[in-house]
Amino acid sequence: MGNRLGVGAKRLATLIFQIGGILGQSVRVLVAALALKVVTPMDFNECIWFIGFFAVFWTLMGGMRTVIWTDVMQFFLFVGAGLFSLFWVVSQLDGGWTQMSEISSEKFTLFNLTTDPAVGFTLWVAIIAVPFQNLSAFGVDQLNAQRMFCCRNAGDARKAMITSSGALLLTALMLMVGAALFAYYEPMRAQGTEPAIFGQDNNFVYPVWIVTELPVGLRGLILAGIFAAAISSLDSILAALSQTTLSLFRDERKQGREKRDLWLSRLLVLVWGVLLSAFAVELDSLRGKVNVVVLAFGMISYTTGPMLGIFLAALFTPRASALGLTFGFFLSFALVAYLRPDFYQILMNFDLIHLEDALAWSGLEAKNGKLTPLIHTAWAWPVTVFITWGFGLLISPRNK
Repeated sequence: MGNRLGVGAKRLATLIFQIGGILGQSVRVLVAALALKVVTPMDFNECIWFIGFFAVFWTLMGGMRTVIWTDVMQFFLFVGAGLFSLFWVVSQLDGGWTQMSEISSEKFTLFNLTTDPAVGFTLWVAIIAVPFQNLSAFGVDQLNAQRMFCCRNAGDARKAMITSSGALLLTALMLMVGAALFAYYEPMRAQGTEPAIFGQDNNFVYPVWIVTELPVGLRGLILAGIFAAAISSLDSILAALSQTTLSLFRDERKQGREKRDLWLSRLLVLVWGVLLSAFAVELDSLRGKVNVVVLAFGMISYTTGPMLGIFLAALFTPRASALGLTFGFFLSFALVAYLRPDFYQILMNFDLIHLEDALAWSGLEAKNGKLTPLIHTAWAWPVTVFITWGFGLLISPRNK
């Protein structure tokens, strides 16, 4: 992008990636902190800082090589934990797999054909919007690109990308675990005897089940699987944030600065780790008000489209200007903020606005005391691609 659009576009793309990294990965810190909170006496903020500094330490141990080999080991640990959880929960149900499928039948709906724009998990979103998100994540995001650059050649990189699609099976596995836990706790829910903490935050269901229902040795295995998934993402994003930040200051023409660059990259890992943890602490205020899974997908909406828009501009229309792309990015960011409840919820937490203001200024409505979008932000993925790309062409040197 820098070679075809200039240094201004390179800096813009780097900034967008860094914003997206902090927004998206901070939610993963929250997920890991949920598990840690259940098994330790630490409060939630302490759990977040502990996880953040552990991720920094792990990243500094060996850089990208450590990140990749850690991911390999953690992958098998996470898969093993998921398989064990599923079969253990089902074995505790009187009716086994049949009981799970009956109680959780609504969770096995394969195709949702509703045309309601507020619903995110539909066939139309999968066909129209998700391809843009995937193209951005796998084709532009430095988080994945850094792994591709570690392959021996382009052919191996393509094989790795195709093989990674098998991770969808892992997603299906964890969804099955969720359905099984729903069936397991449904009788308690009907009798009003389920753990009180579920009423505070239903994201505690899996960690609480691990701690209360499994033997001691197995608890450690499953919890290690949860941490494996979180740390796997965190060490990757810290390495990527450090690399992209360093690229802004490094002069490729000057040689012999490897030691200085290595020291600076490690310092940047620490700085980004602190910023990531600090933002996760702020996001903690949204728990119970915004679903954590919805929050994770929503956060990437701010930058997914603009990143892909800049890439497509560099690939097909190198006459696009950095000024126009910048304008398109800020307009795209504002559009997503208009549709997202978390932005207004943060402002409300600081008493900067009230609920009435949020409803008046946004594309939201109030349901059961919570802000709910009228249009799901998945639709912003393709829209913001063309907004960013389009303004890059409209505000270009040839149009002045």
